[in-house]
Amino acid sequence: ATERTGLRQALMLEPQLRAACALLALCLPLGAWAGPPPVGAMTAPRDGSVAQPAPEPDPVTRGVHDARLRSLLSDSWEATLRASPLFATSVGDHRFDDRLDDHSAVARARFTRAQGEWLLRAARLTGLDDGDRVHRDVFARQLEDELAVEDACQFSEWSVGARGNAFQFAADLGREQPVRDRADAQALLSRFRALPAWFADDIANLRVGIGSGRVASRASLEKVIAMVDAELAARPEQQALLTLTRSAAPDLASDVRAAFI
Repeated sequence: ATERTGLRQALMLEPQLRAACALLALCLPLGAWAGPPPVGAMTAPRDGSVAQPAPEPDPVTRGVHDARLRSLLSDSWEATLRASPLFATSVGDHRFDDRLDDHSAVARARFTRAQGEWLLRAARLTGLDDGDRVHRDVFARQLEDELAVEDACQFSEWSVGARGNAFQFAADLGREQPVRDRADAQALLSRFRALPAWFADDIANLRVGIGSGRVASRASLEKVIAMVDAELAARPEQQALLTLTRSAAPDLASDVRAAFI
C-alpha cells in the first residue's frame, strides 16, 4: 500500500498541469544520447550479502596502453556501476542486484562532481600514443556531453512519460532482472522494498521542477495516471509488478514466489 500511494503521488503533484516546458525544445536534439543513467551513490547492500567479482576483463580498458588512462577509465566505469546498480545488472554485473539507483538531488550532485573530476584527470593526460589519445578524447567528449545534458535539461526534475515514469520503473524491475534461484529472488525483493524511498526521491525531484516552472505535458501525465489506475484495478496476480511470478524459473520454490504477492 505504501508503494502504491507513493507511486500515485509521484505522478499527481501539479493540480494545474501546464504545457510541456520550453526547455524540452533544447533537450530534444540531444535525444540520441544513449549513455547509462548514473545518478548517485548506491544504496546499502542487504545484510549478509557476499560481493560477487566484477566481470573480467575490464571492457573499458581493452586496447588502452597508458597506465594512467587505464586507471581513469577503470575508476569511472566502476563508479558508474556502483552509482547505477540497474545499469550494472543490464550489462551483466550482478554485484549490486539488490540495490536501486540513488537519484536524489544530493546523489546526482555527487556524481556530477565525480564526472568533473574525471574530466580534469583526462585533460592532464599528456604523452599518449595515437590510439590512447583517441580513447581519452572520446571519453572526455562523452563526459562533456553528459554534463551539458544534465545542466541544461535536468530530466529528473520534470520528465514523466508513458515510457519513463515511476510505475514503469517499478514494473521493469521484475522484467529485466533475472530470477533463477532463491538468491536472485531475495535480491529482487530487496529492490522492491527500496521502492518507497525511491518514490520519495522522485516526488522531491518533481517538486523541485514544479518550483522552477518545469513540468511534463498534460497529455503525458494523463497517460501515466491512466496506466497507474489500471494497474491498481488489476488483480494482484495480473499486475505488471508481479511479472516474475509468471516468468521466473519453473523450479523456483513456491514460498519464494509467494513472497512477492
